[in-house]
Amino acid sequence: MNKQPKLIDELITDMKSKAAKIARERDETTDADRFMYLDGKESVLRYYITELESGKFSDPIPLPTIKPKDWVRHRSIRTKGFVIETSDIGALIYWETGQRSWYPYDYLEVISHD
Repeated sequence: MNKQPKLIDELITDMKSKAAKIARERDETTDADRFMYLDGKESVLRYYITELESGKFSDPIPLPTIKPKDWVRHRSIRTKGFVIETSDIGALIYWETGQRSWYPYDYLEVISHD
């Protein structure tokens, strides 16, 4: 199965941890210039966290689940292939070149469903 994490949720979590780290660094310093720089970075992160949480940016569209008999394309080498079998971590593909190989789902995109 193709497990796609919610991008926005991951961004919010990461940005909150970075903003907290910047706030800790700011509190530990006495240098006025560094204080202003760190405060600015934290403010920008907090602004985007608020925007993301408000729903300004939506999650990417869900990708179709790859299943046997689907035509797929390798993302980087752009070769097409036919899905023979699937597992939890990847799919067995019969490529147009005549080769058969297992590939993780991250490298594949669905061209068409049967």
